[in-house]
Amino acid sequence: MKKFRFALCAFAALALMASCQKSEKEEKEPDTTPGALLSFAFLAEDNADYISEDLVADEISPLMIFRVEDGGSGKKLVATLSAEERDHIYVNETKVANGGKVTVDATYPIDIIVTDTISNVSTAYEVKVGKILGLVATKVAEYATGSDKGSISSKYLYMKVNPQDGLPYFFATIGGGSYDNGALLKYDGSAISIVDTLHIESAANVNTAVMAISPDNVPYVLFKGGVSSSTFSLAKFENSQLEMVSNEAIPNVSLCPPTLFFNQSTKQPIIWSTDASNKKKFGKRVLLMSEYNGSEWAYSSPDAFGGNKYWYTDGVVVDGKYYFVSSTMNGPHYIGSVDGNTVSVTNSEFIPEGETIGTPYNLTVRKDSKNTVYALICSYTQGAMQLYTLNVEDGSLTPYGSSFSMEVKSTSSDLMTFAINPTTDQFVALKQNMDSKIPEFSFMDANGAWEDFVACGEEVPTTNLFIDYTADGVGYASFATETGIKLYQIGLEDDILPE
Repeated sequence: MKKFRFALCAFAALALMASCQKSEKEEKEPDTTPGALLSFAFLAEDNADYISEDLVADEISPLMIFRVEDGGSGKKLVATLSAEERDHIYVNETKVANGGKVTVDATYPIDIIVTDTISNVSTAYEVKVGKILGLVATKVAEYATGSDKGSISSKYLYMKVNPQDGLPYFFATIGGGSYDNGALLKYDGSAISIVDTLHIESAANVNTAVMAISPDNVPYVLFKGGVSSSTFSLAKFENSQLEMVSNEAIPNVSLCPPTLFFNQSTKQPIIWSTDASNKKKFGKRVLLMSEYNGSEWAYSSPDAFGGNKYWYTDGVVVDGKYYFVSSTMNGPHYIGSVDGNTVSVTNSEFIPEGETIGTPYNLTVRKDSKNTVYALICSYTQGAMQLYTLNVEDGSLTPYGSSFSMEVKSTSSDLMTFAINPTTDQFVALKQNMDSKIPEFSFMDANGAWEDFVACGEEVPTTNLFIDYTADGVGYASFATETGIKLYQIGLEDDILPE
């Protein structure tokens, strides 16, 4: 019995000894907690000569970039920074109190070391102060035009970015045999070239065209001519070639520009236009809606615009509905939506301030990344182009930003258009200078004012003006002149940071 108790006590002692050794081993495990910067900022109250609002790091990272007007070169800025309570902060090798301030020369990179005083493990950070990048529009390509057979005409052009490859495509008229044909061109990143021409036996010159992208990202082209001089035809670019959707002639009145969009449920094209038979039947130009069902066209005349002469529509898709702004020749603008093929008008009374009627053309509708809809509408007698926000629920329009002074004619071609960068929501416009007629780019600043930033050469456009963006925020702008198609790329100027 004594032997048993002795053995039990010995076992307990050994267990206690092992436990103590294990505890001592655990206590001796090194602390490897790194120092960590918690915040970094240039506060406006400390840097009033250079900034009007606080510049605060949204996320602490190994490299942080801040921007001030004209960059950091030659500027002494006061930084405010903090770290964990047990950390020490060193800025350019000088110790800074936790939560304190330090003056730095922003001409050079700012080196920050944060060291944990217990683990002695440090983390390095770098801050660079660059300039606020401005927009630039650079000519990246052009395609010569002419009047000979096989040459692209300078009279008709439409440009649209193809979401399948993120590159701009153009539809233009190409000189043919007895009649001019239609050609699809593409910018491949270095040059513009012809991709395909229409595969039809033309009975009339192909000219006026519009392009639109279907819900499944297929480019469609609606063009006048081909089948007959007074009707439209529709083609799509699929399987690397232009294919006729239907050889059926679609009625139109040549004076009124058509609109091409899609039934978001069936993904089939819808065309809004007017036609001569409607004018005879109703005594005025009314809306003709042409809808394709996959094999044939169905025509209807929605009585959406009262007793007014229908002119033109532009719109965008938001949450499966096509929201539009329409103009008439002798009445107000109409605002509404198309759900499938059902037309609803929510506002039938909009007239720009100072006008008695709306102005028919010079109408552009776009949306931003938050699906807010904007409309650019001209004021005929006021001689101005004004941007509006569109409330899709009630169709109301509210002025947004400042206006442009423009000598608008009621039946003129586009004097101005705009687009919105989908990644930054930056508004960019392309408009004709009223004195020189040369196109120039403008952007809307944070205060809603338009600022010009570059003019486009010295040639006057012979076509409408176009701007479109890729999904990742690369902008393209285009128009044609007597000498060729001009293509510009819109982006930020080169970024030069301290080294």
